[in-house]
This record gives sequence, structure tokens and C-alpha cells, in this order.
Amino acid sequence: MDRTVFANGKSLSYGSEDQVLVAASLFSNCFFLERDAEQRAKYLDDIERNWVEGILWADGAIHRLQQGFDLELEKRKTWTVEWTQKWKRFVGNKKQAHVQHRVEWNKWEWRFFVETCENRSLVTGYHLVGGEAHIDRVFNSDGYGLKTCILIESGLNFAKGQMPEFASSHGFRGNCKLVFGVSTLRRAIQELLDQTRPHRADWSKQLRQFKEDRYPWKQKLPVEYRH
Repeated sequence: MDRTVFANGKSLSYGSEDQVLVAASLFSNCFFLERDAEQRAKYLDDIERNWVEGILWADGAIHRLQQGFDLELEKRKTWTVEWTQKWKRFVGNKKQAHVQHRVEWNKWEWRFFVETCENRSLVTGYHLVGGEAHIDRVFNSDGYGLKTCILIESGLNFAKGQMPEFASSHGFRGNCKLVFGVSTLRRAIQELLDQTRPHRADWSKQLRQFKEDRYPWKQKLPVEYRH
């Protein structure tokens, strides 16, 4: 069960008289995060409109990541104060979550990954801003490294964490982990796009109708049972 009405950037409580609840799949509920009905429709429209270009870019970035990492070449590039701060923040977040033992890549590999991704999702190619971008392991059983990590939308990462396909990487080796993760998540998003396309444009209208007539099913009840 998911909430669809927000105020001041926060979803209203489940018991609020102004709240409208809808039945949603676990994937959808995680994927949309704190987006109201109108924002959800726009989000999916943006992804779908840029799907072909986004996939082409993402596949190119994945190819560059899989070509191999040249440590000596990376070390010749200037390591700035800004990169030091970013690296400390990444490692610090893992320490705060008590998972610093999972950090397997060095700072050079990490920077190469971040620069290659260009703040775009490796699944959709969607441009990500600030907290929208999330670096995480493809499989929950792995550490953080060049062959095990993916940069994706924070909501998609939340949804991925609930999917049994990503519980363990047992049986997977090398580059196939990233390819499997990307292809699996793309199929899930494509399915969501296909399912919502026929009625996505009417979501805001439907929400207004729900607010105006919160209990339309009452009209089907005998008069003596309507309260």
C-alpha cells in the first residue's frame, strides 16, 4: 500500500483525510520514493522519452568500465582537494554504516568509476543530481569494487535491494555481474513503462477525482448501508 498525496515535500500520513492510498508493487513503491502522482508520471515520461539515447550512453560507459583500469595512467591525473573530500565522504559513509570492510577499490579506481559514470545512471542513462545518484554493489553479497558496483537512481537502488535476483553473486564472475544487473533492472523498468503508458497521463486527474469522491464504491451499496 502506497501514499500518493504530499505536502511541502513530505508524504501525508496514512490516516490523513487528504491522503489517497493505492495498491502498488514493491518495486514501484521503492522506485518512486517521495514523488507524488504528477511527479511520478513526469519521471516515467522523462525516462521513456530519453530511453534510446540513455541506453546508448550507458552501454558506452559500461564498455569503458569493462575495458580495463590503468592505474599508472590514472595516477598521472591531478588528485584535487575536491576529490579528496569526495573520497573521504564515500568512505566515511561506509564507516558510519559499519560496512567499511566492504570497500575493496582504492581511491584511483573509485575516481575512474565516478568520472566514467558522469552522474548518469548505468541502467537508464538518466541524468542524476545530488542525492538522486547512488553507488552500490550489484549484488548484496559483494564488496565495493570496479567489477561489482553500479551507479543508478536512488529509488532504483532501493527497489533493487528488495529483489531476490541480487541477493548473492554466487556463480557470477567478472564483468558479467554488471551486465546481469543492468539488463535485469532495464527489464523491470521497461515493464513498468509498458504497464503505466496507457493511463499515466490521467494520474493527476484520477487523484483529483479520488479527493472529490473518496468513497465511490458507496454508491453501489443499498441506501441503508451508506454512512
